Amino acid sequence: MSQVPTLWKVFLGLSLICLLGCVLTWFVLLTNICSNPRQANAATQNTNPYSCHGATVFITPLERDLLDWLGPVGSIFLVIENVIIIAIVIRMHKAGAI
Repeated sequence: MSQVPTLWKVFLGLSLICLLGCVLTWFVLLTNICSNPRQANAATQNTNPYSCHGATVFITPLERDLLDWLGPVGSIFLVIENVIIIAIVIRMHKAGAI
């Protein structure tokens, strides 16, 4: 891996950290979402209905946005990470390290 520039290693590390952050956030969100209140509460902003295993719970707008966007954002980081890995492998192959 010594033939690979440091910048590519940094990009790979950052994309891996972002991907793991998305996965961890998704896991925490989904393990806690069913414990939200069963009635809307404007004081805590739990106003968006969400079906959780047949029960309707009310989630906050932030939780709704995370549910909508964590999957696509995580997928984008996965694609970026794969592109960086492919670029590193091609560079190492051209340098004769593989």
